[in-house]
Amino acid sequence: MMQTIRRMAIALVVAAVAAIAPLAPPALADVPAGGTITEGVGVSGAALGQTLDQVRASLGTERSCTDVDYFPKLVTTCTWGVEGATGDITVDFGYTTTRPKRRTPPVARVVTVASDAFSTTRGIAVGDSIDELRAAYGDDLQLCGSVDCVFLGGDVTRFSISKHNFTALGPILRISVGSV
Repeated sequence: MMQTIRRMAIALVVAAVAAIAPLAPPALADVPAGGTITEGVGVSGAALGQTLDQVRASLGTERSCTDVDYFPKLVTTCTWGVEGATGDITVDFGYTTTRPKRRTPPVARVVTVASDAFSTTRGIAVGDSIDELRAAYGDDLQLCGSVDCVFLGGDVTRFSISKHNFTALGPILRISVGSV
């Protein structure tokens, strides 16, 4: 009798686990240890126009996500660490104009890389000098406010440069793609 009850209990547990297993979320990918920053498009695993769920499917679970209300726009900023390297990938999600009347998910508007594990299609990475940047981009490089930027692929790619002592330009700190 006791053995029959034990078998029935085990069968119930197995059936319950089998019923719950399909409800588990799919496994997420890991953040790539490096990759390419494509001007006007994004970075390996996070492209402009993707939703947060699409980026999560490529980069995995983010380290942090914060909502900031810049009325009439709501921006969600999420950050992923880079596996095996220092730095991170930050993606700003928002709407193309004001908040839509229909419930559509916000999309990636800006993708920023602060890691030397990624480089642009022309070989520029965080930590490179302004001279290397100018040699790689030449006439395509323009001054956009206080940063140098390139207009390729319809969206702007910005290179944030550190300034030492307000006179000498230091290395590239961040590379951002999108409507910054």
